[in-house]
Amino acid sequence: MEEIAGLGGKIHDDLQAAGPKQAANLPEAAKTPEVTSRPEAANQAQAGRGRRAVPRRFFREGLTVGEMRRNVLILAWPSVASLALQTLVGMVTMMTVGSLGPAALAAVGLGNLVIFIMIGVLTAFSVGTTALVARGIGAGHPERAENALRQSLLAGVAVATFLSLTVYFSAETLVRLLMVSNHDETVISMAAVYLRYVALSMIVGVLLIIINGALEGAGDTRTPLYTMIVVNLINVVGAVILVRGLGPFPELGIVGAALAAATARVVGSALAVAWAVSPYSVVRLRFKERWRLDWSTIRQVLDIGLPSAGEQLVRQSAMVIYTVFIASMGTLAMAAHQITGNVNSLAMLPGMGFAVAATTLVGQSLGAGHPEVASRYATETNKMGTLLMTSIATLFGIFTRPFVSLYTADPGVIELAVDTVRIVAVASIPFSVVIITSGSLRGAGDTRFVMYATALGQWGIRLVLTFALALGLGLGLNGVWLAMLLDVSIRSLIMVWRFRSGAWKRIFALQEARYAGYAEGERPAPSGAVAKELPAKESKRSENLCG
Repeated sequence: MEEIAGLGGKIHDDLQAAGPKQAANLPEAAKTPEVTSRPEAANQAQAGRGRRAVPRRFFREGLTVGEMRRNVLILAWPSVASLALQTLVGMVTMMTVGSLGPAALAAVGLGNLVIFIMIGVLTAFSVGTTALVARGIGAGHPERAENALRQSLLAGVAVATFLSLTVYFSAETLVRLLMVSNHDETVISMAAVYLRYVALSMIVGVLLIIINGALEGAGDTRTPLYTMIVVNLINVVGAVILVRGLGPFPELGIVGAALAAATARVVGSALAVAWAVSPYSVVRLRFKERWRLDWSTIRQVLDIGLPSAGEQLVRQSAMVIYTVFIASMGTLAMAAHQITGNVNSLAMLPGMGFAVAATTLVGQSLGAGHPEVASRYATETNKMGTLLMTSIATLFGIFTRPFVSLYTADPGVIELAVDTVRIVAVASIPFSVVIITSGSLRGAGDTRFVMYATALGQWGIRLVLTFALALGLGLGLNGVWLAMLLDVSIRSLIMVWRFRSGAWKRIFALQEARYAGYAEGERPAPSGAVAKELPAKESKRSENLCG
């Protein structure tokens, strides 16, 4: 199969070099559909279905380390910049809300916890879309990438509408459940109001999440950056103006922060849709195509995406337990915990950005039939992202107190947060390995193992150690974050072991065989080195599916 794939690539190059007239004179055997199906599909993509964001030369065999690192940076920097902007805006928003007092800080943290759970559910559609778009583009089948995007949007909007309305009408009940160990009515009331406004915006906010995921899967990480620049500018300017009532605007307090966040999300979704329907998008929304639910495609999206949603729900459900536990320590501890969590998000930025690059490069390399290139990209991405996160962690460790003081002037909150932020700085290094390696595995479709590892870490390691250190040893809030440090350290070793085992290659091949020919027309069985990962039974099944 490798020889056939190589022959197909050579013939494709010869056809391009020879030109139309000379190509017409080539022997008919050189034009057989079996050999040229993937190159022909790529030509059709170039001619009629948009452009490629990532050149095919990114996935050729024999790339040098320098070339790979350059390619990683090309994809990673827009994601890092976008995430950095989001986090910086989150910091400014938290600082603005923090001026209202510790209760407001705690309220925003509680409201966002519920929002993150909602986003966790919707991750099933965004992660599945990212992986399928990367494979479709890498294999030269952009029509499959577009179909995956359409189906994810249809199903995602339906699920987001149900979740948003449910949270809106039960906001106060949900907040009271989180505050079961601390009946601070001021915090509960403020959190419920904040949650209602932001929850409703998720009905359209899901469009932004899924479309950005599709563009990143196609290798276009710059457009999501530009969109998020607008989103975050609206968010931060709106929060600063509306919370305190600058100029002609009324002072709305925490409602102002919620309105700013909701408005920014709606505008961002509108921009994302406008780009996706334009002829400039690498993955287009075409209204002339069929917009009915295609359950076979949705099943494939969810087959990859549901474990990632499960991973997020496992993480967020554990966070619920931590929040209830920390609420029992008092409002000051809750405020310090929110500051530490915000700093932790900033520290993770490089890892998350490089994880996006890893997902795209691994997925497209596998789609192009080059698993060894995928493996090398995963390794280089991990090295680069971890080095950058180590540098940022060092800065947090040195300038901890001045940085924490930006959030609040309350001395009690500052004293609690300084120690926990230093713990986060140390934890950033193993956390980067977990984040980036998980991104590589998601690109290959190995999302179930990531979910299992997250469940083991959050519930089997971190939660147990939280109670042992915080209560058993009396370390309080420090014990909660020390448990996180131990969790991510152990999980980083588990994730590295999984990647080195190579099981993700076999999982990708099995998924390709299972869904062969799910879109318009049949697709040849996985070729080249990827086909070697298929067991004989599945390989035969794939060949049968493709005739």
